[in-house]
Formats: sequence, C-alpha cells, structure tokens
Amino acid sequence: MHPRPGLFSPSRRSALLAVAALAVVLSHVAVARGELNKRRLKINHYLAKAQEVYEAASRNEDVGWQTAIDYYRRALALEPINMGTYYNYACCCALNGDKQEALSALKKSIEYGWDDPAWIARDEDLQSLHGDAQLEQLQAEATKVRDEDVFVYVPDSVQRDKPAPLLVALHGGGDNPREFAAYWKDVAAERGVVVAAPRGPLRVAQGGYSWQLLSNPRLLDDAAAEQAVDRAIARAHQACKIDEKKIILGGFDQGGELAVKLVEKHPDRFAGAVTVASTYRPELGGDWKAAAAQSVRLFLICGKLDGVAEPRNVDLKNELESVGIKVKLNDLEATGHEIPGDYANLLRAGLQFVL
Repeated sequence: MHPRPGLFSPSRRSALLAVAALAVVLSHVAVARGELNKRRLKINHYLAKAQEVYEAASRNEDVGWQTAIDYYRRALALEPINMGTYYNYACCCALNGDKQEALSALKKSIEYGWDDPAWIARDEDLQSLHGDAQLEQLQAEATKVRDEDVFVYVPDSVQRDKPAPLLVALHGGGDNPREFAAYWKDVAAERGVVVAAPRGPLRVAQGGYSWQLLSNPRLLDDAAAEQAVDRAIARAHQACKIDEKKIILGGFDQGGELAVKLVEKHPDRFAGAVTVASTYRPELGGDWKAAAAQSVRLFLICGKLDGVAEPRNVDLKNELESVGIKVKLNDLEATGHEIPGDYANLLRAGLQFVL
C-alpha cells in the first residue's frame, strides 16, 4: 500500500486524519456559510472506509478485499486524478486476485506521478504481480517518472509548424507535475496549448514534491521555482514551436503563489496566470504598475470554504484592479482548499480569459 505520509497537500494525508481534520474545519465554516463541501467529505469518507477495511482484511478478520475495492472505486469516481488512490486501489485488486485490474490501476498511478519503482518491487501487497512482464514495464516507467524533472504534454491539436501557446503548470505542495498537468490535458487539447509542468525542488514522498525552502519550510524557494519555469519553457521549445507572447502560468496552492509572483516580476514574459487556491499574500507583492502596462491578466479560482486562500484572493483582486489589471475572481460555493469538481470548465474559462 501507499504509506500515506503526512504531507502538505490534503489529497496526500492519511485518509483517517484528513476526514477528522476536515470535519472540524468545516464544522466551524458551516456555521458562517451554511453549507458543507459534500463532495470532499464523501471522497475522504470513502478513502477512510477503504483504509479501515484494508487493515481489517490484513488482520484476517471476516471482511474481503472487494469491499475496500468498492470504496476506492467510489472515491475515484469523484476524484479520478489521484496517484495515491490508484496505487492503493491497485494493491487491493492484487490482493483480491484481479491481476489485470491491479496492473491497470498501477499504470494509472504511475501516469499521475508515482515515482518509486523500488517500493513497487518490495510491496508485499503486489506480490501476486511479481515476475509479470507488464509489472517490469511499469517499474521501468516509474523509473522514468522518477528521473523526470519536467513533464511536457503536446496535444495532437498543436500544429508543429506554427507557434503554440504554452501553459507552465506549477503543482501544489506535496503534489507532482504529472498529476497537476493531467487536470489541464483536455482543455489544452481543445485550444491547442502545450503544457510543461516542472517539479518542485523538495521531494517529500513517493510522487510528492514541494516548493518550500529546505532551510526554512515557512518560505517558498522562489529562485528554484524561477529556474524550474525556465527549464520548463526550454523543454517545451525542444518539443515544438512556442509563441513567446502567449506563455501562461498555471498554479495550485504553492504553485499558484509562485505563478502570481512570477507574473508580477516578469510581466513582459508572461501573458498572465490561472491559479487555483493560491496561497499568495498581497503583502508579498511589489509594484504591479509594470504588469498593468503589459496588460497581463489573472484568473483566480478559490473556494469560500478555504479559510487561507479565499481571503487572500479577494485582497489580491482588489489590489490588482486598483492599478488597472484585469482580474477575474471565481469565488466558489461549497469548495475548500482543493481543485474543484468542475475544474474543466473553470480552467477552460481561465485560458480563454488570459489568452
């Protein structure tokens, strides 16, 4: 099973702890807002139940692996892009004797960023898959992901002989490039946009990276992030022609904060940004007048149940509009610190707004 360390992203924490913490937070928010994030509560409930059943089955209690599998399927139906959930689902399928489903789920986990081939090799839950040629291929793919500092996606809709817009996607704390890029793929394909997703400098677990400074976790490594963005742009140029006037930054959580900072610092380089639950604080900003002169645009997505990002995004909108920058704020009901369920339509609108 995925060891489920306590990382920075809610999607990476222990399911049981996440449910308890979220329930406490939302119980207070609900008093003011009068509603709960039912989708997130359901996801965490299903993950907690799956873990509970897995542990019971591991103790040879009177419960089958199929029950855990059913809970993971329910969670994936609500949140189909999740590396850790797919990995644990693969383990339960392998334990239940469903070899092909286990291999398919493991493939999905690697597609979304699982980067520890050694863990796959020694994971006793996957013992029934050992010796299979498909598993060896998947381990090789996980090795490739481990060594990949930038993930580049060029949709078939991109015409290789013409300059294409580029989205540089900056993942959140505890997440990874492939998983965050997956949210953008369909929208990028529709608009013929190349996606380049660099990896944060600090590895915190399998498929989990952060943009924090190792010397001071309270701060983000702005310099490393800028170097990562430069590297992502260079890799995109290697893959196809890029329209230098249509380079956009996209970011979630920590990645959103970094995207806003870079647009403020280099308004002549970036057309704007699309952020989700950005942790940017307006007081971190500098002089936005140069950005206003370059006509940059920002599309901000946050949830009203997000006690950290939501007020900061409201303040940021007010600050940017005061100097003439065009900003669109999407302040979503029943949404916390997360990529919302209706992410496709929101990201589509974001690209449209900035481009």
